[in-house]
Amino acid sequence: YRAYGPALQKRGERGFGYDLFTKYNATEPILESLYAEELDKEKRARIAELKKTDPKAAAELQNAISYHIDHGYGMDCYAVGPTLGCGT
Repeated sequence: YRAYGPALQKRGERGFGYDLFTKYNATEPILESLYAEELDKEKRARIAELKKTDPKAAAELQNAISYHIDHGYGMDCYAVGPTLGCGT
């Protein structure tokens, strides 16, 4: 899990609560690799460019790197947003 709170609020986000990640078929920690894929600057720039010319391809690439979609090893199945997350 990961906890949200004051650090996000300093950036202006209304995130507070707990986020939960499922994990399976993995013997090593996977959270850092999930973040790395989602936050890759080159992929994010490619998605931004594709949105201008090919929105469908942009959505497909976004889904391919999203840790909110299970790619066979686990996922973040909750969005905290303005809620408390994880059913809190």
